[in-house]
Amino acid sequence: FYNNTRGSFCSCLCYCSYCVVHFCPGDYLFKMFKVLFNPEITLHARGLQLESIFSNQNDSKMMSRLISLFCLSLMAKSASSTGIGYKVARLTSFNKDEIVRSGKAVIVKFSVADCRPSRFCKELDRVWVELAKDYGSSEEFFVAEVDCTFSGKMLCFHNRVDSYPTIMYGDPKKNLQLYTGELDYETLTKFIAEEVNLPCSAKREMWCKDDDHALLYNVKGMSFDQLSSKIRVMKDEMGKGIRLAEEKMDSTEKISEMLYEKLNEAQNIPGNTKRLNDAMEAFEKAELARMHAEEEYKTIVTKPEPLELRLMIEVRYMRQNGEEVMF
Repeated sequence: FYNNTRGSFCSCLCYCSYCVVHFCPGDYLFKMFKVLFNPEITLHARGLQLESIFSNQNDSKMMSRLISLFCLSLMAKSASSTGIGYKVARLTSFNKDEIVRSGKAVIVKFSVADCRPSRFCKELDRVWVELAKDYGSSEEFFVAEVDCTFSGKMLCFHNRVDSYPTIMYGDPKKNLQLYTGELDYETLTKFIAEEVNLPCSAKREMWCKDDDHALLYNVKGMSFDQLSSKIRVMKDEMGKGIRLAEEKMDSTEKISEMLYEKLNEAQNIPGNTKRLNDAMEAFEKAELARMHAEEEYKTIVTKPEPLELRLMIEVRYMRQNGEEVMF
């Protein structure tokens, strides 16, 4: 590719039946493919970016070795260690937003190239292919794999993956949860069916239960002003509950501090055992009340928003942005 901005040529190198394109800064393709590093090597197929590796090395030999290593990894993937020939979907930083918009729960296997030759990883690859086949047309689940060697390096970093293979699941918009169960096909299938789910929402109605559907239908029937008014009322009530719990916690803490001072005074008066015992008993009761108030406050503060409130906020946001609210 010729770079009109800088008047230099950008290289297009072909190895092992794959073309790895190296763009130069300033080229419109550099921006189109959202290149983040300089230099960066990216793999494209049918107009889609599949892989990305980068290096801060200017040494051409080092760059050539990186490309060769990259291609060897791709050849291993194409051959598929399962021998079944079914391609498991690859999750990368480039297609993550598309998965998020689909509203599906993800079940992801994080792995590296070094793991593939092992018997354990080969067996897990076979299991993963079967799961990918089972849920390939599912509207609820997305079974994928992440290559922590190249294209999924940033995803592995963000999810703090440091051992391979690692399986995680959940909402792709949030932090994924770590799976710690058995890795056989039957156990994983049962776990996905029973444990992997997402919260009910206007854009993910397949996750709503029967009662939730009725609630969602009522929320969708409300106007923007009605939604705003009810949201304000519910948030005020929640805020009032938090303030009352906070006041109770502060009050019990002050009482506990006061009785602690009295306990210290009683300890400094020799021979007055009754006063000391009474002070100790009063302080212990006050301290217990303070602890209960703290727990109550933590429970209220960390309590999830009611489903009705979450749905109203979501539907109001959709109306505000001109999105169609389907009944």
